[in-house]
Amino acid sequence: MRGGSTIAIVAALQWVGLAGAQQIPISDIDEIRKLSAVEAKAGLLVAVEGVVTFVDPPSTVFFESETGGTFFRLGGNKAPQLGDRIAVIGKTFPGLYLTGIEDAGFVVLSTDQPIPAKPATLPLLKSGRVHYEQVHVTGRVRQVEPVGEAQTRLVLAVDGERIEAVIESSLRQPEHEWIGARVQVRGLAAGSINPARQLVDPYLRVSNWGVVEVLEKPIDQAGLREVSPDDFLQFQLSQDSSERVRLAGIWLGSVDGRVEAMRGVERAVLVEAAKPVAGKAEWKLGDEIVWIGFPEMRNGAAILADAEPISREERGVSPSPVVIDAAALEDGWVGLQSDFVRVSGRVLDRFSSGQGDGIVLETVGGTIPVRLKRPATLPSWVAPGIELDVLGICRVTETSGSGYRVVAESVELLGLDQDSLVFRAAPSWWSRERLALAAAGLGGCVLLGALWIGLLRRQVHRQTRAIRESIQHEAMLEERQRIAREFHDTLEQDLTGLSLQLDTALAVDRERIDEPLSTSRKLVRRIQTETRDLVSELRADRRGVGKIADAIGEVVGRVGDLERVSVELITESEALISERRLHHLRMILTECLTNIRKHADAERVRVELAESGDIVTLRVVDDGVGCDVDADTRGVAGHFGCIGIRERALRIGGEVEWRSEKGAGTEFRLVFPVAEQDPQT
Repeated sequence: MRGGSTIAIVAALQWVGLAGAQQIPISDIDEIRKLSAVEAKAGLLVAVEGVVTFVDPPSTVFFESETGGTFFRLGGNKAPQLGDRIAVIGKTFPGLYLTGIEDAGFVVLSTDQPIPAKPATLPLLKSGRVHYEQVHVTGRVRQVEPVGEAQTRLVLAVDGERIEAVIESSLRQPEHEWIGARVQVRGLAAGSINPARQLVDPYLRVSNWGVVEVLEKPIDQAGLREVSPDDFLQFQLSQDSSERVRLAGIWLGSVDGRVEAMRGVERAVLVEAAKPVAGKAEWKLGDEIVWIGFPEMRNGAAILADAEPISREERGVSPSPVVIDAAALEDGWVGLQSDFVRVSGRVLDRFSSGQGDGIVLETVGGTIPVRLKRPATLPSWVAPGIELDVLGICRVTETSGSGYRVVAESVELLGLDQDSLVFRAAPSWWSRERLALAAAGLGGCVLLGALWIGLLRRQVHRQTRAIRESIQHEAMLEERQRIAREFHDTLEQDLTGLSLQLDTALAVDRERIDEPLSTSRKLVRRIQTETRDLVSELRADRRGVGKIADAIGEVVGRVGDLERVSVELITESEALISERRLHHLRMILTECLTNIRKHADAERVRVELAESGDIVTLRVVDDGVGCDVDADTRGVAGHFGCIGIRERALRIGGEVEWRSEKGAGTEFRLVFPVAEQDPQT
């Protein structure tokens, strides 16, 4: 079996009374580490051996073999000692991050065994590959502080990264003898685990101060290299990025928490205290503070981290703020980063976030967000539109790389308190809201005016059309009355005289001329009847409506049998149209039937009236001799019937068509809409 002594494992099995177990136990810690949470939950039998690396009383023991590290639950048993080589038997369970052993028993095989440790970096610890194994790190002590009565928290800077170690012992030397020292720390790779079985925050668990080896003692405060905010973190051949330095500057104010703004001659820098500073409430703007700490670069800005103040001197002179605007801030943000500045502008908006209340300030070249440091809140008089002077600390909150340069993506101004806001001028009465309301009102008036003009135009159009129709109707009525008078005074009188003469002739020689005179007399009477009807129609006021089928039946009934011609009437329409259009329809049908009587030599005529939707079709079909449609319907000298039919069809909005072949009869078709069209269309 890999990973241990067969004799030791058999002894362990016998010790826990499982020598006759049929399941072959897992004997390699590496195979235990490879189990998934689901597999580990099955409670697989385990029999392994390794060296105890860390004991976390009263319940957990960590041990490690050549292939990896794991842990087991003591279950009330007395814990082994560091360095004991033990054989462990038990069942697997998932653990918080990787598989462990429960229901475990163990036997000590030997004592005082060496505990090997692997070199580690923060990326390796974050990967989890060495979790619950012994590692060692080498770095410079940045922070050291007690945690309760029996633990000490040690923070190391390792290759620019921070690694925390929790030592299971109280601090045995003053803090200043550790901070700045270069040490090697050996301990168990551990960390905080979230409910999703993910490693969130790796750290080392160190059993005692005996595994902390000092490689280089800290430099005395008087011997630290001095730097200023003006040359802070600039290129120097002799510079050690992890060394502790001494920095002096003018205090500009607290930024957030333990972060302070300090100014040199030309530039400013941020300083982050390692712990709360006693007596800071007495500090005044312009005091000269000397700090010792470790230089770092964060978010494109330099900061003295893990710092502590060692002296303060009151100067009695407040530093003058640098006057800037958005354009200057965009061009020279590096020089203004962390400095004390003044900005003048107009408030565009207020906002509130988890970091504090703020405003958006409009200045030359753009806008700048201004935030007050908590717990300060915006006064109620700070409203959009007012003009302010704002005093505060310039902060770059987001940067990005551009070639060899870093550019600011987001810059804000941190006002220290309500006194940082100085009123300059009230907003103009014409605020954006009022301008918007005025524009909306004006737009509404324009819209109403446009609607009113549109309604007036429609009304004028209707009135104009009504007046035009009235004038046309009066003119037409007057003309029809004139024609009626002329018909009555001339044609009807002459026809009456002719009828009397025919009556006289018939009485003189009745035997010879009886038949022709009777025929002539019938014709004259029919002409008189039609003339009276025409005069009556001309004098009628055609503003009513009538049924198309009735008008067609009236014409067919008046014409009669067309002198030995059989007329068949078929009507399939209930449509109503105006009397004016009915008059034209009667005249069209009368002319068609007259033409058949005069020219067709027909025996049968079929008149059909049909309706489809809002379209009416009138068909007149005869079985006469036919005609030449192009020649006979386009106008012949002295004959105007077909021309009149076309003109009347246009007046009722219809179209006419003749179809005929010589000797095969003629078909006349009139198609027109039921609805009356606008005369201007």
